[in-house]
Amino acid sequence: MPLPSPNQGESQDDFVGRCMDHDAMNQEYPDQTQRAAVCYSQWQRHSQNNQGLHVNFHVIRVEQD
Repeated sequence: MPLPSPNQGESQDDFVGRCMDHDAMNQEYPDQTQRAAVCYSQWQRHSQNNQGLHVNFHVIRVEQD
């Protein structure tokens, strides 16, 4: 079952509350502490994606004699 995702404009408190009460989350993560960790992790992932964080990689070619 996919994890809940924050809705556009939803506050962190509203999302975490909804996530904690989600039926599938309660079944998958019966331990409240673990479920809260997953919900907060989902919020952070969503927040980072919406802030436009990008990682740039530079490839350097090294030639050996």
